[in-house]
Amino acid sequence: MAVSMSKRDYTPCPAGFHKAVCADVTYRWQVEGKFGVKDQVWLAFLIDPAVGTVEMKGEQRPFKVNAIFNVYADKDSTDKPILDDKGEPNLRLTEKQSLYEFLEGWGGMDFTTAIKEGQISLESLVGQNCQVNIAQKENTDGRVFANIKSIAPPQEGQDLKPDGYTREKDRKEELPY
Repeated sequence: MAVSMSKRDYTPCPAGFHKAVCADVTYRWQVEGKFGVKDQVWLAFLIDPAVGTVEMKGEQRPFKVNAIFNVYADKDSTDKPILDDKGEPNLRLTEKQSLYEFLEGWGGMDFTTAIKEGQISLESLVGQNCQVNIAQKENTDGRVFANIKSIAPPQEGQDLKPDGYTREKDRKEELPY
């Protein structure tokens, strides 16, 4: 699973198993990558501030890590995703996809059936707590990135909130994250 930050300099999240909260779900269509054009879902996680914080525009903020998944959605004749009555795309989620495996590790349930039967939407993940296993990896130009290696259900009593985070769909201007 790809995890990345913007191209600016930043301090990556420390490696280890950390409490986290899902702060955003973003759909990105027709993203050009080294293996062609793909549709993607980005899940943004804020890490427990007890792990540490990073300064952004003069404020201390919790570390943020994105989990990025290639997805397949039903599309209309103009190649635009068909949205359901909640404004979400109809994703074709199968057990072989990394998003399915990721969600299953988080919730411990059959997400394909739950999503198809309308029992869960990806939008409902915003604000949900979890634990993420972070590893650091250096890329070819020497920059270190934080990668989510796995996800697990939250600890009992864990109650992190995505306070201070503005969802991408609600942003009016470029925010620090």
